[in-house]
Amino acid sequence: MKVLLFAGLKQKVGREFIDIPVEQSLEVSALRENIEEIAPTLNGEVYMVAVNENFVRADYQVQKEDTVALIPPVSGG
Repeated sequence: MKVLLFAGLKQKVGREFIDIPVEQSLEVSALRENIEEIAPTLNGEVYMVAVNENFVRADYQVQKEDTVALIPPVSGG
């Protein structure tokens, strides 16, 4: 599964995406754990998870063919 990174998250990891090996669906909470094992620089970072361009909750089931993006908080005026 390809997980897209944006803004400061992309800078912290040093690349635009992370590949997560998955065989079946998993909850967003488990996906976050996998992401932070592969990219430990994201531990403690605040970000929302979007699946197929929609923000989802921690209990949402992500399918291996879904498009996942990590979106950091946005501020400005």
